[in-house]
Amino acid sequence: MSDAERTDDDLYDTVIGYRGGNWIYEWATQAMVWQQKACAEEDPQLSGRHWLHAATLYNIAAYPHLKGDDLAEQAQALSNRAYEEAAQRLPGTMRQMEFTVPGGAPITGFLHMPKGDGPFPTVLMCGGLDAMQTDYYSLYERYFAPRGIAMLTIDMPSVGFSSKWKLTQDSSLLHQHVLKALPNVPWGGSHSRRGLWFPFGANVAVRLAYLESPRLKAVACLGPVVHTLFE
Repeated sequence: MSDAERTDDDLYDTVIGYRGGNWIYEWATQAMVWQQKACAEEDPQLSGRHWLHAATLYNIAAYPHLKGDDLAEQAQALSNRAYEEAAQRLPGTMRQMEFTVPGGAPITGFLHMPKGDGPFPTVLMCGGLDAMQTDYYSLYERYFAPRGIAMLTIDMPSVGFSSKWKLTQDSSLLHQHVLKALPNVPWGGSHSRRGLWFPFGANVAVRLAYLESPRLKAVACLGPVVHTLFE
């Protein structure tokens, strides 16, 4: 165990500085091991799995995704790169989409598509402030892709690719603009669009259920952090 200075002497992973015992260092070091395995692996599918594992570990290193933490932001950038490498090797197709939002910086989403010719029915995925877009590939692979459903992921305001946007009471602003742009996306522009939302993202879902009901066929909220869904 490291004898280096800690922010909390009772917690092992609070070592100050990028060295052994520091949360980001330890998780990023493990991620690098899997990244090296991915680069050395000749089988594309297996290499993709290793890249995906590396992306997850880099993402854990960046947790809890606080603004102003340079090391965490570097780990998140490495997670995004590893995820893109994984997507090139795993089944299906992933496209990195940029969406224009009036009044601020554009945002980036990942559109995952199953095999076959589009357009596909699309699930717009949203987690919370403690989760990134790269956390949901397993959900897509196990449940959506086998049923011919595409998945579009968007980060919540203030985190990930949406970090330049502040989270305000208009929590659904970014996802609303993405919904409006979806009909112009040739691969995921199907008229069948659904939303799947996890705890804090359910706040966005409930708002969009009212504001954009013509554009959403269904909304599912898992463990929603909302007072009531409908009254």
